[in-house]
Amino acid sequence: MNTLPAVEASQPLFVVEHALKIKGRGLALIGFTADQHGLFAKGQLLELTRPDGTDRLVRVLGAEYPPSVELPDPPPETPRYGLLVGPKIGISHVPPGTEVRFAAGQEPAKRIQFSLPDAD
Repeated sequence: MNTLPAVEASQPLFVVEHALKIKGRGLALIGFTADQHGLFAKGQLLELTRPDGTDRLVRVLGAEYPPSVELPDPPPETPRYGLLVGPKIGISHVPPGTEVRFAAGQEPAKRIQFSLPDAD
């Protein structure tokens, strides 16, 4: 079984690489790695710190695992996945480079980790 990564309050959980609006579901923030999947749970409150220094709170609606979107070509060496937030938040509210942290008083979900099959 995989172990969850250590979470330092002062460090971002991940940095948003890009965001995708999923009609009727919310906004997927692409940027977390497979080993972080167990940190997030529906209902958690996250703090987003945008590159301009402004903050915004969002609630986790779910995690996209594996990604239901096409990977860029060439794909990243370490695949990134989408954290679904919203629903009243748009792509323009979360520019690339936005840092994602747990909001004050929130803790990791500590759910069981998924494991990816070994690539042949």
